Amino acid sequence: ALSSSMRRLGLAAPAARASPVTRVLVATWNMGGAPPPRGALGKWLGDTDAALVAVGVQEAPGGGDLRAQLQDCLGAPAAPGGESSSSAGYLSVASVSLVAMRLHVFVRADLAHELSAVDTGYRATGIGHVYGNKGAVGVALRLAGDSFAFINAHLAARTEKV
Repeated sequence: ALSSSMRRLGLAAPAARASPVTRVLVATWNMGGAPPPRGALGKWLGDTDAALVAVGVQEAPGGGDLRAQLQDCLGAPAAPGGESSSSAGYLSVASVSLVAMRLHVFVRADLAHELSAVDTGYRATGIGHVYGNKGAVGVALRLAGDSFAFINAHLAARTEKV
């Protein structure tokens, strides 16, 4: 319907373009204040060849460096055919935190040159709409001309609290 309306108005349809962004892995975990068991992050994320990986956690424990642990887990993405590609890997794009909420975004290293317009933000909605035990964190970016926004939220339970 849109293309016929555009033709009627004498407008050309936008040219189709191939995008290298064919897969995005998004994961979230309420950690309940406990660190991940040894080996759990690797099993949870699995082998991936995603262009982008976004991991949001809530109730993350203090201490430790979750971003570094995730980076170690991601290592090199699987190459087509299932073999590991040691020339590729993932680079940290952005990390944003609000009290015990975290959002970490990674890009496959071979696509890093296509990355632009990275921005982060957060909004506290906890006690008095000021304290950050509840709220959201976000990362926006452009990769190969495509726009992405990742939001990790930890809100009060039950509808009456929203």
